[in-house]
Amino acid sequence: MLGQSPVEQVFALVAGNFVSGDAEQVLAAQSLGRVSLSSTDNQRRGMADLFRLALLEPVQHRFHQVWASEPMLSVSPGILDLNPQPWAVADVDNDGLLELLLVSGDSCRIVHFGPDSLAEESGFIPESRAIDVDVCDMDADSWPELVTLELPFDSAGTKPAVRVWQLTRPELQQRTPLMPLPADDSGMSFSLLGAARLDDYPGTAVIACAEYPSLRPSLYAAVFAAGPDSFAVAANPFPWQEWFRRDEVLPAGSLSLFNVEDTLVAWGYFVPGSRPAGPDRSFAALQDGAWRLLRLAPAAERLAGQVCRYTHAGVPGWLELQGGIFRFYPGDVFIWR
Repeated sequence: MLGQSPVEQVFALVAGNFVSGDAEQVLAAQSLGRVSLSSTDNQRRGMADLFRLALLEPVQHRFHQVWASEPMLSVSPGILDLNPQPWAVADVDNDGLLELLLVSGDSCRIVHFGPDSLAEESGFIPESRAIDVDVCDMDADSWPELVTLELPFDSAGTKPAVRVWQLTRPELQQRTPLMPLPADDSGMSFSLLGAARLDDYPGTAVIACAEYPSLRPSLYAAVFAAGPDSFAVAANPFPWQEWFRRDEVLPAGSLSLFNVEDTLVAWGYFVPGSRPAGPDRSFAALQDGAWRLLRLAPAAERLAGQVCRYTHAGVPGWLELQGGIFRFYPGDVFIWR
């Protein structure tokens, strides 16, 4: 055990070197509850989810909060049509440290953390209204791209689509037009899950997720570099059926994605595969177009909370936050075979 978390209601963790290369820090996304909002004419009302980000640094076997963002809006579909404030993490300047990107409307703030201070720069994203974002080097040119998930409106309604931008300042350069996702807006919710390396797909892909309002297999798609200066969207890497089947493992909802050696591993809800006497989340590996459940190692059989890759005292492993307590698992927490 590495100690108690200084923040509560955490729903996402990202570990890495934000401040220095000496020890990894943890960026935690914390839910702040819901707030009731109304329009200026008081004719429209709605509920919005609030969250904030907190940077936690290990100090003498404990985590201390060294920075926190202002409260921000999550994606809250509703009558107020509010702009959410998505975020992403990446090393955007190739200095070996991670930066935080905060997007609001057509503005992108880049936060650089330092040992005693932080610096910010901003970029303009013309004609964009992102509900989610991700950053990675998709075409392996050593410079990261920004992917925005948007819900543009046309005569047929809203259609989820993604765009790829070159992360230049002060104005980001559009590298693709809006590319539709293989899903419609029939009550579904959409998000970007992160970056992944996939078999038979070059470079690094950004994974999009479309969730049904009822418990059904979710739709997943990869946004990838199809050529030296072209990008595409494909659902082929991910198996999908309209309903769950007994003989095929399928996920539902948001997945936490990790590249373990040359294999994509996801932590999330899979059917069949939820543990009968315990948590309903499992690890699964995507290989040859199919998901394969991974059995937890004996030391990690009670793993159930928020999980991320983490290096502690020079030892690579996994970090879990459950019940307000950080636990570190050296090595792998699952068994490949």
